[in-house]
Amino acid sequence: MPLQTPQTILVTGASQGIGRELALQLAAQGHAVIAWARNEALLAQISSDRITTQVVDLADTPALEGHLKELLEAYPTLSGVIHNAAIQVEKYLADTTPTQVQQEIAINLTAPIVLTQLLLPHLAQQSNAFVCNISSVLALAAKRNSAVYCATKAGLHVFSDSLRAQTANTSIQLTEVMPPTVETRMTAHRNVPKMQASDVAKHTIEAIACGKRCVLLGKGKLLGVLLYLVPPLVKKIMLKF
Repeated sequence: MPLQTPQTILVTGASQGIGRELALQLAAQGHAVIAWARNEALLAQISSDRITTQVVDLADTPALEGHLKELLEAYPTLSGVIHNAAIQVEKYLADTTPTQVQQEIAINLTAPIVLTQLLLPHLAQQSNAFVCNISSVLALAAKRNSAVYCATKAGLHVFSDSLRAQTANTSIQLTEVMPPTVETRMTAHRNVPKMQASDVAKHTIEAIACGKRCVLLGKGKLLGVLLYLVPPLVKKIMLKF
């Protein structure tokens, strides 16, 4: 099901993977997309009459307010944001640096929170506004070698629940999407079953269009059931990865 058209939508992490597919699919449905990412060369590959690309480093928290002010001045009809950008440092915490930890938290969790906080007054004035957070099944059951990533996704999950309650009496819809492992550059080295980024994007757009609150995708659905039935066992198994 496509979203109501036309809308102006901000997609973060749009240069590759899920974000790239979201930008392309939304544009194909007739929406105006503002695509944010750090990689200018990859962004250039999706630039079109419906996709405006902007180089933005979400790890630079103090700069976000300025970026958003410029965005709203240029696109006053902006009515939705999909927080997709994320990085994952697959190391034991003892093997990471403080800079890596800070960057992972800034991109995965701080940026969605800060951008949403700054956008709320504007979105509340739109008739069909939405915030969509792309979290992960790892928010529910952590794996061993990505402690910070799992923590940020768990934080984004809880943030989504709380913000949904806060915006219940407004025009703002809050949707959270929890994919399993997805076929992207970030997961290229993992020899496990993966969901295609294009399918995640498709189901994300459908979830927003249908007003879904929280959606688990692919094998994540099974994980959700098992966590309900035997949570200690599932969490123990996941921590072996």
